Amino acid sequence: MDLVIEVGGVGTLPRSLGAIRMGGVIAQIGVLAGAAEPLPLALILHKQARIQGIYVGSRKDFEEMNKAITLTGMRPVAESYPWTKAAKSWPAWNRPRTSASWC
Repeated sequence: MDLVIEVGGVGTLPRSLGAIRMGGVIAQIGVLAGAAEPLPLALILHKQARIQGIYVGSRKDFEEMNKAITLTGMRPVAESYPWTKAAKSWPAWNRPRTSASWC
């Protein structure tokens, strides 16, 4: 695998390292498992892995974000096109914007 999203921590990291390809990435989101074993440095080096830490915030942060979204009436900006019209929708994706994705 190119990318593994890891939420367990040191206790499940060896399993994630075993799943990625050489040079793969592990996105470490928080740490739920305790430090049950030492950090497997040899396996990290052997796999030439990149481990990217991602901080998602606290429960308080999450609750404050949701309150702000509710108070401001924030809604996602989305455009939808049927797959059969994908080629015709392309000009809309060339407009300047903050971010965009195809799903």
